[in-house]
Amino acid sequence: MGFVDLRADGRLVQLDLLFTPRYARDPGAEISLYEMAGRRDAAVTLVDTTNLLRYSVVQDSGGAALGAAAGTLRTRNNVAVSASYMFAAPPPDVTSVDVYLNDRLIVDDAPIIR
Repeated sequence: MGFVDLRADGRLVQLDLLFTPRYARDPGAEISLYEMAGRRDAAVTLVDTTNLLRYSVVQDSGGAALGAAAGTLRTRNNVAVSASYMFAAPPPDVTSVDVYLNDRLIVDDAPIIR
């Protein structure tokens, strides 16, 4: 998994990540983010360690998450696929956050570009 950037735009921040499956034995078919995450939901969250807050992906008025869907985001072995997620922006004094995939820290102190 690779961190691209975390960019604030008004009251929202957009997180861009790259996911690259690296299976020793190529399954020969497309691999979903759900499968890459160990057949789990692949929930991406931000943790503001300054104010001890966790941010979840924002939902639109219909309840759909504004982020890549774990079951439909697919790629092949050793081929990167990009994914974007929208969150409420932390307060301006917060300059970085931790990025988690489920319960696993994937980026420590990701800088917020404002």
